[in-house]
Amino acid sequence: MPEGDNIHAHAGELGALVGEPLTGVWARGVEMRGLRGRALASAQAIGKHLVLAFDEGSAVRVHLGIAGGWRRLRRATTATLAQAELALETASGAFLCKARTIEWTRARFAAGARALQRLGPDLISDRAPDLDAIVARARRPEHAARAIGELLLDQAIAAGLGNVYKCELCFRHGLNPWRRVDSLDDATLRALFADGARLMRANVGRARTTTDRPSQGRHYVYGRYRRACLRCGTPIALARQRPSLRPTYWCPQCQPEMSSGGSPRSS
Repeated sequence: MPEGDNIHAHAGELGALVGEPLTGVWARGVEMRGLRGRALASAQAIGKHLVLAFDEGSAVRVHLGIAGGWRRLRRATTATLAQAELALETASGAFLCKARTIEWTRARFAAGARALQRLGPDLISDRAPDLDAIVARARRPEHAARAIGELLLDQAIAAGLGNVYKCELCFRHGLNPWRRVDSLDDATLRALFADGARLMRANVGRARTTTDRPSQGRHYVYGRYRRACLRCGTPIALARQRPSLRPTYWCPQCQPEMSSGGSPRSS
């Protein structure tokens, strides 16, 4: 799934279109004729959401989902544009999007969308993330018994992190992904989210996400099932973590179980 750094990179790429006349806009096979000749006014990333506003007052919220993405073509046929969930065409080329969610609204109402209102602080917005607000959200009673791996994925706590960062952050901080949130102190929670913000910010615009030292590889644990841990040599484990059932990678030696929460047997 595209993560917050990918969405911010897309916002930067689409921002290059701001002010350039649109020769065509397509949404799920339908040409938005009212936008022909108009221009993109802004492209804003909010966590894993992208909000595109147009100069005639409309806006569209895009959520890519697990398999979504954007691609740029120098030239595109009408059939190609119509096949995309969303397509923006100018004289210089076209941006085509495959997405889970395309939601149209008026630009002045876009920030009030329910999906955006429920989000926690964006970890890589222009300003530094409010770590105190993030920790306060994580400390709500309903989160006490949750696994830290699942909390990191909860966009209502902090927006932007996905499954790759979840696995890598838990390893980098020596935490078993199934460890209960109430077993962690505030300093550990702050360090996790601060590290996540730093890693995502460093990866904006990179073709491939890297969370490890470049001399060793892209990742410490993610995608390395049964391969030797880069720190201790123990084979990396893999299991699906409830309730999201996203694949979770960890090192049983570097991220030991605790009585407050234990990991399942590896696949």
